[in-house]
Amino acid sequence: MTFGKRNGPPTGATAPSFSPPRPAPSFAIGEEAAIAAAVAPTLVPALAPAQAASYMPLDPYLVRERLEESRARLAARHEEKSRRAKERVAQAEIRPFCLIPETLWTGQWAELLSARLGLFPHDDWNIAFLAADEASAVLLDLPAHPGTPAATDEIERYLAEAELQLATGYADAERARNFSQYAQEREEIRDKLVRLARKVLFAIDEAWARSKQDAED
Repeated sequence: MTFGKRNGPPTGATAPSFSPPRPAPSFAIGEEAAIAAAVAPTLVPALAPAQAASYMPLDPYLVRERLEESRARLAARHEEKSRRAKERVAQAEIRPFCLIPETLWTGQWAELLSARLGLFPHDDWNIAFLAADEASAVLLDLPAHPGTPAATDEIERYLAEAELQLATGYADAERARNFSQYAQEREEIRDKLVRLARKVLFAIDEAWARSKQDAED
């Protein structure tokens, strides 16, 4: 993952640390079905707590380390979810789906998302486990994996706003030598991204509910 030069906090600044982000509520698809309850995604157990002063960007080494940790956790979760699904229905397959698409984590917004916000594409809050195909969707009563990323226009607009907000907020905090407000703004941005991910999942769930209703009619 590469990061270009962007407006943001200098790496040499120091300031007191701040409390970790608040956990967000959870949401699971198909809670009424026993099979779905066994494999359905949980959004969001918690955001990963900041490991340094919350305004400080992660250096490239830590970004790579955290990314690998995120991938390893996803692999373990996928294995567990698959095992539980097959215990219920041997033919069923599930696949992880990035709610905020991976394409946004490797391009223009990579530095903002990972280095400055401390978020990674395979973190729990950004992953929904969906049926791998239509047959598995019926067997598990889960939405089928869409195969392509979700629409990103709204997410990208918010990322552009967030980047400007962080740059302006840091400049104000540095002048005042008080980073409390900046830290709060950063956590609010992280929380909003979680809500956007949840919105994508709701849309997938609603489309699945409509398709089941259409099939019954």
